[in-house]
This record gives sequence, structure tokens and C-alpha cells, in this order.
Amino acid sequence: MDRPANPSNFTYLSDADAIPADSVLVVLNPGWGDTIQANKAGLTEAGDVFTINKADKPGVEQTRKDLLESLALLAGLDLATAVNGLSGFSGVKGRLQIVSGPENSRIIDDSYNANPDSLEAGIKVLCSFKGAPWLALGDMAELGSEAADLHREAATTAQRHGVRKFFGVGEMSCLASEEFGAAGACYDSIDDMAASILSQIDKDVNLLVKGSRSAGMERLIGLLTQSTNQTGDSNAV
Repeated sequence: MDRPANPSNFTYLSDADAIPADSVLVVLNPGWGDTIQANKAGLTEAGDVFTINKADKPGVEQTRKDLLESLALLAGLDLATAVNGLSGFSGVKGRLQIVSGPENSRIIDDSYNANPDSLEAGIKVLCSFKGAPWLALGDMAELGSEAADLHREAATTAQRHGVRKFFGVGEMSCLASEEFGAAGACYDSIDDMAASILSQIDKDVNLLVKGSRSAGMERLIGLLTQSTNQTGDSNAV
């Protein structure tokens, strides 16, 4: 590679100057390429720690599978053995974690926190699943004077991506429910919201639960799953 015209602003290191890293972190994105491409590039051989960035984007499951297959091949394991070894991994609670819901529905627990961007990312994940996408939203905090408008925009964003039902709790989320229209509902408490969802949910529903920490939407997760027979299955998206 040609050096810049003014090299005085740059410091060049020789191989002798290089300091070996203690650990190499490899960051991947959904859509990174297939297993063969990764092995050709020597990517899996170079890394000590692997992480998938933008794990709320479509295609993350294929990325995990490709990475796992690459690492299994490198370790001399078959894919089934590798998958079994990671079967107990459940991801980070409240961050796009899939749990079994009532009536064999699917709940996407993203209740840890919320802002407009992360909400839209979660909605995209929600609508990537087969079934009826529902959204339960608690207020998004710290939005300042734009809070009302941003919550209304959240409702139109949900509609644009295909969300069919909208459940809101909290002053701002109730504005969003109103903006959503006839399929939007507003509740005074999480208990009331849970009761309403439980009376309507069925096996074809995928429910995204989202809200800032102050909204306490993890309580909704607890109310919806407390009567569900858990099999121990929960996976981070």
C-alpha cells in the first residue's frame, strides 16, 4: 500500500515493534458469510473470543450456526456435539431472550431497557418470526420534550413493520396505543395488561416486551410465564 504524501503525521511500526495481544476478539455481524468462507479467511483460527454484534438483526441464528460449525471443525468435533455442549446457554436476561409463553406462544423478552432505535430493532426481530406479532410497551424514559412525539412515532413504526396488536402501559405508551388505532390498548397497570394479554394470546402469537428500566416490564414477563410449564428452553436471539 502506498504511503501518504505527508508521512510526518504517521508512525510506522516494524514487525519487531509489534506487541503480541493477550487475546484476540473477533466481532461478527449477521450476514458475515458462510462457514467455508470463514475457514478460508482463517478467521476462526485467529480468535480467542467471539462475539456477534447487532444480534437483534435478522440472520443472527444463521450466523451463530455458521460460527459454531466453524469452531467445531477447528476443534475436530462434529456439529451435533458442539451444539449439545452449548445447549444450556440462555443469553442475557431481558435482552432479546426468547421464552415459552402461555398457550405455546413465543415471548421475546427485551425488557431490560428501551429507546426508539432499540425498539425498532426489536420490532424487526419480532416480525421476522412466523406468526402474529404483538408488542407490549412500557414508557421509554429520558426522551425529554420529544417523548410524546417519539412514542407516537413508535406506534407508526410498529404498524409499518407489521405489528398487529399494541399494548401500552404508562402515560407515554398510552399515547402510542392511541396512535396505533383500533388494535391498540392502554392499561393503568402491568397487572391489567397481563390479564388482557392472557385472555387473548394463543399459540400463533409472538409477543415482544419492551420498555425502559423504570417501566418495570420484567414484571409482565413474570406474570405471563408464571403459569407456563417451562421446559428450560430460553435462547438469546
